Amino acid sequence: MRTAPPLDADGVLQEPTPEWVAARFGVSLEEAEWTLVLYRFSMLYPEGPEPGRFYCEAL
Repeated sequence: MRTAPPLDADGVLQEPTPEWVAARFGVSLEEAEWTLVLYRFSMLYPEGPEPGRFYCEAL
C-alpha cells in the first residue's frame, strides 16, 4: 500500500519528512535528505540552475 505525504490541518499536502521519503522509497536517511534538497531546488528553479552558479541549502 502506498502512503501519501502528511497533510496539514486543512488537508493540504505538506513536504514529506526525510523519514517518510526513506521509508517510502527504501533509501537511507541521508539519501532521503538529499532527495528533499533536490526537490526544493527544482521547485525554486524549474528551468534548472543558472549557468556557472552553484547552490547549496542547509538541512
